[in-house]
Amino acid sequence: MTIRALSVLAMLTLGATAAGLGTVQAAQQCAPDKLAERYPALIGKTVNVGLTAAQAPYTYPDPKNLDHIIGADADLMNEVFACIGVPWKPNLGAFAGLITSVTEGRNDVMWDSLLYTPARGKQVDFVIYESAGTGFLVQKGNPKKVTSLDAVCGMNVGAMLGTVQEAAFRAQGKLCVKDGKPDVNLLTFGDEAQGDREVMNGRIDVIMNDLGQAAYLISKEPQLELAFSIQSDLHIGAAVNKGEPVLLQAIADALTIAQADGSQKAIFVKYGLDPALVFPVEIRKQ
Repeated sequence: MTIRALSVLAMLTLGATAAGLGTVQAAQQCAPDKLAERYPALIGKTVNVGLTAAQAPYTYPDPKNLDHIIGADADLMNEVFACIGVPWKPNLGAFAGLITSVTEGRNDVMWDSLLYTPARGKQVDFVIYESAGTGFLVQKGNPKKVTSLDAVCGMNVGAMLGTVQEAAFRAQGKLCVKDGKPDVNLLTFGDEAQGDREVMNGRIDVIMNDLGQAAYLISKEPQLELAFSIQSDLHIGAAVNKGEPVLLQAIADALTIAQADGSQKAIFVKYGLDPALVFPVEIRKQ
């Protein structure tokens, strides 16, 4: 991995830990029966959550009941909102439009393996709870010998529409052209499953996604392998409408409890995620 490869991701998350950090309360006990005392603004509220249900192992349909959403984020939401004492409702949509659904008030929260960036922080408030890396998936055997981000010039590359990974490939393509090499041919898609199929059938040479997702996919699809990965200072969080500070704090408090009692780690283990990815809860407002 080169320094420039790191810089492509770094410039997309510049300032991620420099400003807008908020404190969270010390871990206490879940007390859903004390909703009126702790969070009176949430009395009678059903929290509308925007998600794709297409980002295994975070949110995806239960194979035994396709109307039921499971995954690490889904289980974590069940834990968090039960702790707060409010019901929640999943609203499915395309990833690229989910932040807008929050800013426009159609959803209160977007919770679907969402990477924090300063640009996103200007639109919505974040509760950070997980560290993230970036994985690069290829066909088994790595036929194009992809070994670094610098090596993808001229290749067919793929990422989900509206993601940090899409932006990183576009930035890398500009660097390729600047160096006199062919631009990347970027293909975007609406869900991870579509991208995985394109890699397996050879239409895409390499796909970029969250490292946790990459590890999960490799365990389920023997035709895929991890070409390489980049460890970065990226973080995953729940995005909350800037007009809902009480909900923001309530989610942060409940996540803090889930970390203190081991619930979040147990959920990560259940879905094959490294429990070391658990990141101390942090509020970011910009």
